[in-house]
Amino acid sequence: MNLGLMFDAMVVLPSGVGLTLTLTVLSLTAGFLVSVPLAFIRAFGRPGLSLAVLAYTYVIRGTPMLVQLFLLYYGLAQIEAVRASIFWVILRDPFLRNSHARNASGSAHH
Repeated sequence: MNLGLMFDAMVVLPSGVGLTLTLTVLSLTAGFLVSVPLAFIRAFGRPGLSLAVLAYTYVIRGTPMLVQLFLLYYGLAQIEAVRASIFWVILRDPFLRNSHARNASGSAHH
């Protein structure tokens, strides 16, 4: 057992608590704000829009969060059209990619 390594980890780990809490609060808030209009569309919208929301929630709820994170982290970066688009400004930041995946999951589960 390497006590030096354990001590070094104990010093660094608390700095991740703030980042984790920030990401959690941001994702839950944004997921809720997206889920409310989706719920209204699903309940009172046109049949085509309601079906689109149903498909979105079915796909997002049916895929594991880890798969969604991998697709956003590694999948989108492989597509040249995405890297050349205006969306790459947002998608190149790992924090925002993680936030978008969690927002999508949160909006489908609320």
